[in-house]
Amino acid sequence: LDRASGAVTLTAQLKNLSRDTLRGPLFVRARSLSTELADSVRATNANNGRSGSGAVWEFAMADGFLAPGALTVERPMTFRLMGLRPVLDDRPRQTNLMVVNMPLVVLARAPKGP
Repeated sequence: LDRASGAVTLTAQLKNLSRDTLRGPLFVRARSLSTELADSVRATNANNGRSGSGAVWEFAMADGFLAPGALTVERPMTFRLMGLRPVLDDRPRQTNLMVVNMPLVVLARAPKGP
C-alpha cells in the first residue's frame, strides 16, 4: 500500500481444485469491492476497464491449460483506495484490516466431454 497515492498492488494466482483440466482463457470477475482502510476502493487494471463490481481480470495458463492442482501464472491486480483512514496506534499488533475484500467468480470454459 502506498499511503500517499492510495495505490495497492496484489499478486494473485488461481489453483485448479477440480479433477478436470481447464482450458483457457480463464477469468475472475469481482462481485463487489470493499476495504476496511478507506471510504472506497476501485480496480485500476481490470481487463474490461471496469473499476468496481463486474471488473474482470484474465489469468494466463501455461500452454493454455490448467491441470488439476496446477497454478496459473502470477497476475498483478491493482487498486486505488480513496479516503484513506488513519490506522489507530492503540490497536493490538495482531489486528488485521482488510485492504481489499473482493468476492470473485471464476469463469472458464467447460471441460471437454468423454
